[in-house]
Amino acid sequence: MDGAFCELRVAARIAAPAERVRALVAWENGALFERSGFARAVVWEERCAVPGAERTLALADGSALRERFLASDAGGYRYALLDPCPLPVRGYVGAVRVTPCGDAACELEVSSRCEPLVPAAEWRAIYEGAQRALLAAVKAEAERAPQAAALEEDRA
Repeated sequence: MDGAFCELRVAARIAAPAERVRALVAWENGALFERSGFARAVVWEERCAVPGAERTLALADGSALRERFLASDAGGYRYALLDPCPLPVRGYVGAVRVTPCGDAACELEVSSRCEPLVPAAEWRAIYEGAQRALLAAVKAEAERAPQAAALEEDRA
């Protein structure tokens, strides 16, 4: 609101291998957004993680978030929200990072830098609420995967 940029970070330790978590949060995998209820659908212009690739998240309230893939490295990727954006921000750049914590655990971190168009405390509450819910969905799915796979094998 005052032209100041805001940097936020939310992280969760997950009792699952980093590779499993990376697959769940990969740019080209939108299924988790849909299963968690964060988005009704995810549509890609081109379903690949290359700079300039775009995707649209159709949100439950009827609005849409358009994102552009910026860059990646071994631990994660960065993306930007495109205008018009239904969120009260400008110049949003987000990052998703998965850091191994041994063979069977990792830390998932989401972060952003943007100019809030509402008071910083209000933006922090919006951002942290949405990201904590998304991280909880990733954590639940990643930590459930070994048990679910074992059950599927038992039924076969």
